[in-house]
Amino acid sequence: MTGKKTIVFHIPKWYPNRYDSLLGVFVKRHILSTLHATIPVVIYVMASQSSDQWYELEESTEEGILTYRCYYKKNITGIDAVDKLIKLLLYFGLTFKIYRKAKRQIGKPCLVHAHVLLRTAVAARLIEIFDRVPYILIEHSSTFIRQEVKAFNKVTLFLARHVVKKAKVVITVSECLAKGMRERYGLFNKQYRVIYNGVNDKIFFEKDILPVRSLKELVYVAEFDDTSKNISGLLHAIANLYEKRKDFRLSLVGYGKDETKLRALADQLMINNKAVFFTGKLKAEEVASYIQQADALLMFSHFETLSCIVTESLCCGTPVISTAVGGIVEIVNLGNGLLIPKADQAAMQKAIEKILDYAVTFDKHKVSSTARAMFSYEAVGEKLVAVYKEVSAC
Repeated sequence: MTGKKTIVFHIPKWYPNRYDSLLGVFVKRHILSTLHATIPVVIYVMASQSSDQWYELEESTEEGILTYRCYYKKNITGIDAVDKLIKLLLYFGLTFKIYRKAKRQIGKPCLVHAHVLLRTAVAARLIEIFDRVPYILIEHSSTFIRQEVKAFNKVTLFLARHVVKKAKVVITVSECLAKGMRERYGLFNKQYRVIYNGVNDKIFFEKDILPVRSLKELVYVAEFDDTSKNISGLLHAIANLYEKRKDFRLSLVGYGKDETKLRALADQLMINNKAVFFTGKLKAEEVASYIQQADALLMFSHFETLSCIVTESLCCGTPVISTAVGGIVEIVNLGNGLLIPKADQAAMQKAIEKILDYAVTFDKHKVSSTARAMFSYEAVGEKLVAVYKEVSAC
């Protein structure tokens, strides 16, 4: 295969779409990291939130990725059990229809890359059976490390165990995620690999060392989902700290379903536009600018597999204060940040004060160079392409 690009068909559960431009953006980043060695095709099929048509197929080429997005009708009969069955049949029927179309257009794939269980991997397994194309699976979902939720019922667990076992390689974005899949659900495969989320280090990179400032800049970047991110807890910690000192400000970058509630809480705590400032949704370059100018990035999540924004912050050379959850403990250490117990507001306050008072300092250049060696497109792409070459049928 020397010098020849590998045709890879990707079947993701999550992918940027007409309703949410950031959904599964980490999947797209993984694909982008392999462009130098692959011809990628994305087959993304999802229920439509608005269309009355049975299905709509959109074809485009985005940043070198041939992309098929197919939206199928969400509400059909109004009977939940019947609709679930019809939509399941629609999903697989449309996935295989697009697979055949892409195969005619590009050629037979060398492998199929399924992103996130379960339907995607079932589709990949069926393609392997009927068209003799090997498949690999990558998993991102925090479901496998959350004790309070179950990922599968008895039937779907049987299917999950089968498709995981039959995959040529199973990739997870953190070691804790692989452990959760094996130990909690019995999802065994002889070839588990950990490959981190990729960072576009042409956007997220180190800038000049920050000048000494009287007002320190802190930043939070993530989806406004309070159940997972515990932003309300962070706001309470900031409010308590703001009562003691006024030498900092926190920019809250992002958007999501809980934004209105969180803005109201900030008003109630009397810190909105004083200690905290909501920026709304920003472009990647604008997000990078906020992180590059910050003294620290804050994360107060209840659970994470491997936070993309944490890896992006580290690539910028910006230290991280985060709860010690999930895969974050695998990448944040005393050389690039501070870890605190989950939901511990007092610990968050103390960690922030250490940054504000220069009680701890970090080598910005070392933080950035170490992170880029782990998370850059080049580093992540090299590992993914090595797996592709190992598995490829071409």
